[in-house]
Amino acid sequence: MIRYCPHHEISRLKWDACIELASPSLPYAFSWYLDIVSPGWDGMIAGDYEAVMPLTFKRKWFVTYIRKPYFVQQLGIFSQVTLSDSVIQSFIEQIPEKFHYIHTNLNELNRIGDNFTASNNINHLIHIDRDYPEIYKNYSRNCRRNIKKAMDAGLYLNSGMNIPAFVKFVFDNLGQHIPKLDRGQSIMLEKLIAAAQQRLAVQLTGVYTPQHELCAAGFFMQTRDRQVFSVCASSEKGKKYDAMYLLVNDQIHKSSGFTKWFDFSGSNIPGIAYFNQSFGAQAMSYPTLHLNRMPFFLRLVKP
Repeated sequence: MIRYCPHHEISRLKWDACIELASPSLPYAFSWYLDIVSPGWDGMIAGDYEAVMPLTFKRKWFVTYIRKPYFVQQLGIFSQVTLSDSVIQSFIEQIPEKFHYIHTNLNELNRIGDNFTASNNINHLIHIDRDYPEIYKNYSRNCRRNIKKAMDAGLYLNSGMNIPAFVKFVFDNLGQHIPKLDRGQSIMLEKLIAAAQQRLAVQLTGVYTPQHELCAAGFFMQTRDRQVFSVCASSEKGKKYDAMYLLVNDQIHKSSGFTKWFDFSGSNIPGIAYFNQSFGAQAMSYPTLHLNRMPFFLRLVKP
């Protein structure tokens, strides 16, 4: 039986136990993560937390709507076992009618039937449960060349970054490209990293020039079987010397052999997809669910 649970009725212990063992192994659906990106979130729960689905919602005027929060790639329905299409459909169908508009990402194991409107997104994964030289031989020639270029430029790595310095660098270098980023998201990211450091294996790694100038940085989270490349940024100098190639190669090297996947967290953007695939990453699709339950005369309005 699938039921809707408002926030105050959810057993966080049982919820997180489900997410801990779920496939795919993603950090975004843990209760502590959801508390930061979507305070007051609700959930859909099957049985005794055998499968769960977070509902990250907001209210605007008279509309209650479900949207993907910042710093979240995939949500949807999580379970230890592969769920049938009919169970996934039941979860979606039983989302209460009070959620008038739904536009959110499900995860790579959630398939949506033809009776729902959906679009597909692309993630990229590398199987890294093997020796690093075996992984490296699948890098493209251009990828290897760019790693060497960064090394020849004297760039070096340091995993001892503090959170405020990392967040400031990210927002200084992404803010001009993503206008919607503001101080609220900056504070949110600081809280997320601090919370993740208490619960997961986390790396905040910076790439520096020989003059000790930070030129690229990345935030990585380790779940049960996945190294997730969550947030990153590069300065103009970092782009010039291909610092991000050095950063990702270093993390793959450190993670190889003891975890199953390296997860690039996207992307649909061709340039980023090219970067990911140059490391030998394979594309994995996941759907965005669109569901508009607003009155007919308001259906052209997006919250």
